[in-house]
Amino acid sequence: MTRKLSAFNPGDLYHRYQAGETTDEIAASIGVAGSSVRRLLVRHGYVLRSHSEAMRVRNKLLGPAGRRKRTAAAHAAVRGMKRTPEDLARRALGKERTQAHISHNERVLAGLLLDRSVEAVLSKAVGPYNIDLAAYPIAVEVFGGAWHNAGRHAARFEKRTRYLLNAGWHLIVVWVEKARYPLTVQAADYVVSFHNLASRNPSMVRQYRVIR
Repeated sequence: MTRKLSAFNPGDLYHRYQAGETTDEIAASIGVAGSSVRRLLVRHGYVLRSHSEAMRVRNKLLGPAGRRKRTAAAHAAVRGMKRTPEDLARRALGKERTQAHISHNERVLAGLLLDRSVEAVLSKAVGPYNIDLAAYPIAVEVFGGAWHNAGRHAARFEKRTRYLLNAGWHLIVVWVEKARYPLTVQAADYVVSFHNLASRNPSMVRQYRVIR
C-alpha cells in the first residue's frame, strides 16, 4: 500500500477530497485502504472534515432528488425490522442529546416555566420515548395540528401514555392552535400549579390531563 500511495501526489488526492470525494472513495479508486489515505493526508498537513462537515458536503453533492432517494432507501432498509427496546432507548437518548425536532411552542413554554422557577428538559428520553418538556414528575406534551389525532401518532398514543404513567410520570397535554387556542401564560401557570401539587404528594396516583 505504501508503494501504491507513493505514486500519487498528496496534493492531487486532497484536491479530489476537497471536491467532495470521501477518503474511502479515493482509496477504492487507487486500490488502498481508506485509513492509508487519511494518514497520508494528515501527515502532509491537510485538515480533514468532521463527520458533520462531511455530511453537509455529501448532501450538497446529492442535491434534493438524491437526498430524497437516500432517505427512501434508508427507510426501506429498516421497514419491517423489529427494533429492540435497547435500540429504541438509544434512539430516544440521541434525540434528547441533539435536541432535534423541538417546536417553537415547546421552547416558548419551557421559557415560561423557567420564569416560574420550574426547569424543564426538552425532548427528555424516557425508555423508548421522548417527552416534549419534562419537569419530574410532570411530563408535558405540546400538541397542535390535526396529525396528532390521526395515523401512527394516534395509534401509539395510548401505549405511550400508559408507559409514562407506569414509569412514574404525570402527563399533561397542552393543545395549541394558533387561531383558536394560542399558547398563553395561563398554560404555564397550570403546569406549575400541578407540578407543585405533585411534588408535595409523590405517592399520588399518576394522572393524565388535557388543557387548551
